[in-house]
Amino acid sequence: MIDAHVEKTLKMEDQRIREEVQKFRGVPLSFSESRPTIAWLFALIREASVRVLGKNPYRVQILAGLCLADGNVAEVATGEGKTLIGAFPAAFFALQDKGVHVCTVNSYLAGRDCEILSPLLNYLGFSVGHLKDAALRTEKKKAYDCDITYGTGYEYGFDYLRDQLVLLERMKPGPGVALRNQLMNKPDATPFLVQRGHQAVIIDEIDSVLIDEGLMPLIISNSGNGPHPAPLPFQIARDYVLKLDEEHYDWNRKNHHITLTQSGHDFIYQDRSIHPTTGMVRPWHTYIDLALQARYLMNRDVHYVVIDEAIQLVDQNTGRLFKDRKWRDGLHQSVEAKERITITQETSSEVAISRSEFYKLYSHFCGMTGTAKENKREFRVVYKKSVVTVPLNRPSQRKELEDAIFMTPELKLKALIRAVVGRAGTGQPILIGTRTIASSEEVATLLERSGVYFRLLNAKQDKEEAEIVSMAGLRGSITIATNMAGRGTDIPLGTGVAELGGLHVIGVERQESRRVDRQLIGRAARQGDPGSGQFFVSAEDELIVRYNPALSQKWGGLKPAEDGRLPEGCAGDVKDLQDHLEEFFGRMRLESSSRERWLDKLRDSI
Repeated sequence: MIDAHVEKTLKMEDQRIREEVQKFRGVPLSFSESRPTIAWLFALIREASVRVLGKNPYRVQILAGLCLADGNVAEVATGEGKTLIGAFPAAFFALQDKGVHVCTVNSYLAGRDCEILSPLLNYLGFSVGHLKDAALRTEKKKAYDCDITYGTGYEYGFDYLRDQLVLLERMKPGPGVALRNQLMNKPDATPFLVQRGHQAVIIDEIDSVLIDEGLMPLIISNSGNGPHPAPLPFQIARDYVLKLDEEHYDWNRKNHHITLTQSGHDFIYQDRSIHPTTGMVRPWHTYIDLALQARYLMNRDVHYVVIDEAIQLVDQNTGRLFKDRKWRDGLHQSVEAKERITITQETSSEVAISRSEFYKLYSHFCGMTGTAKENKREFRVVYKKSVVTVPLNRPSQRKELEDAIFMTPELKLKALIRAVVGRAGTGQPILIGTRTIASSEEVATLLERSGVYFRLLNAKQDKEEAEIVSMAGLRGSITIATNMAGRGTDIPLGTGVAELGGLHVIGVERQESRRVDRQLIGRAARQGDPGSGQFFVSAEDELIVRYNPALSQKWGGLKPAEDGRLPEGCAGDVKDLQDHLEEFFGRMRLESSSRERWLDKLRDSI
């Protein structure tokens, strides 16, 4: 139906296209009942894209746009043009005249997409705003009042919470204020809210937002500035845990949990002379539990970095820093004690909402990502969303090599460096993906010793992220990136690189979710380009040690090759483990979602 309008739209004046689009403003459009209208609307947007951006959307891009307008999750492969795809549902939802929020995973992408698409959307008659992080509330209000607003998902969520705080303050007038206003016939002041409602939202990387981070709360905390008034309990607990034996605590590596056993509880209360006499706001054993977590669960350059004598949290899904955020309930202070830096004041929560519950506030929400089919059931059960896999514009030429598995990290990294040096000699570009900052720096050190030039990207170089990733496809380029840093940035191939085999992606270890691994490998072979990828695994990787240490014993009985590589069948063991974990974590998220729904019903009934 859309293709049938090509000849007609070609002959239309610019003003006529805008008028045709805007005549639907305020008119209720049901996707299932207004298909001819939507086909005409999408044909107009396509023609506008050609005229304004010089881009004629692929048919699969238009198909993805239709999926989103219908409220689905569109699985769109890396490099298939998700930025332009988002313009179609954004214009469709904006016609309801209640505002559309387009969510990206970081502020750079929000600004980039806004800049790219504003000329097109303005041409169609829509106002466009950019929600900048940490902007003044008056500036944010202007962005929200636009037809279409581009911003980060977390900023939308925090602005909602800030508006809730404004409403809560309005409900708490000082003594006699409400009565005095009523007697003087003085109307209550209208609260200044930046958001005007939650009509429609389009979520980029929706699997990361709703699956990986869906149950993580957005929290606005009340935290004081300056040093903690009573740091001594944290410092004494830090030193005291060194006296504990393994029988004194239970460390569940799989669930990332550690706590005192009964014998440990008895041990720490035997000698009360060492207990802090002032400054304690929680039981002594709680300080010990926190010190255990800080020592054994919170790892530097994995869960946090230390910059300018301050702890900065690392997003475990993207490798980016969480600026100005702290762990709660004393954990942050326990980590500061562990690092022997100034212990800061604790935070207390004022308002909070999970990402999952926040996005359910919207009347219409949809999203796209390169990886969603593994979580089809979860999207359907929790969010009532169907996952639609959008066909590729061109057939994929990606070659995925069998995992290279070794008994020790030393053997693994030695083989990995050999592979990098070998490919680097041909000029083929290589992107190396690591799980942690520490791992990225270890690989960087080994490559430096090998005399290979590379660029390192991790949470410590956040500002350079897009620039570094965009050049990863140039001839001779070797890039080390933490996890999915730079996600959403296009990696075009340099001159002559296709003849060398395209971009080669190396994963330094497997993740808990095969979907996250697909995100990394998906950086290669975009838009029909050649490309390849391979993972290197050791029996001492986090995935194996934490979730199935018995694999180490099984693999230990096998005969390795001369370079230490284990038989190819071991890769099947890793995939089986990932399948088990995806099922396990999916079940946990479903159970948590069910509890949230039950609590919502309970709150409503009260």
